[in-house]
Amino acid sequence: MSDKPKSGCGCGFWGCMFFLAVFVIMIGAIGFGLYVGYSQMMTVFSTSPMTVPTVQADETEFKDITQRIGEFRRGEVRELSLTADELNQVVEGFPGSKGKAHFEIKDNILYVTCSLPMDLFVKGTWADFLLSGKYLNGKAGLKFVKDGDLVTPEFVSLESDSGVKFDAGALKSLNGQNLGARMAAVPEIAPYINALDEIKIEDDTITFKLKPAAAAPDAEAK
Repeated sequence: MSDKPKSGCGCGFWGCMFFLAVFVIMIGAIGFGLYVGYSQMMTVFSTSPMTVPTVQADETEFKDITQRIGEFRRGEVRELSLTADELNQVVEGFPGSKGKAHFEIKDNILYVTCSLPMDLFVKGTWADFLLSGKYLNGKAGLKFVKDGDLVTPEFVSLESDSGVKFDAGALKSLNGQNLGARMAAVPEIAPYINALDEIKIEDDTITFKLKPAAAAPDAEAK
């Protein structure tokens, strides 16, 4: 029997969570553009990456975290709790996210600092000529609320590394964009979004909870 980790190790879940963070922040930038106009929106993009805080990778801790994530995504446990340090260990462990994001939890708010190369997301799309070679550098403060049957992110703060901060009006407009439904419409993350009953942030921990009757997002990975 091969010792190579199976796909159920949790990478799919982490890919989903990283994509969720990217998607939410991208929607934030677009929503800001709709609120203030194209020219001011472009000030949130940079021609160079931003240095994102990193943590010292710990292979033993990374293995333990991905095992717990795998148990959650297969439905073996119904709740998954991760500290900000554990989130950052996973960032360091996956090449696709390393150096691109950093998580903090303060006052029950999740803060995501990111430096995202737009070439990864806009190549071959209508936005290619606008954003090719640019980076989305900034920091978002998020909490999560229930909107109908869906868990949806709610922006508490959003700012770029160039010093542009979204005011209360821009945040209100952005939070009115039905973000939960938008995420549930994205095939890559829809199974996870639809299965979640709650995302709770308390102290230094974020807890993901599955709906009581929901099938695990990757139950077939057992």
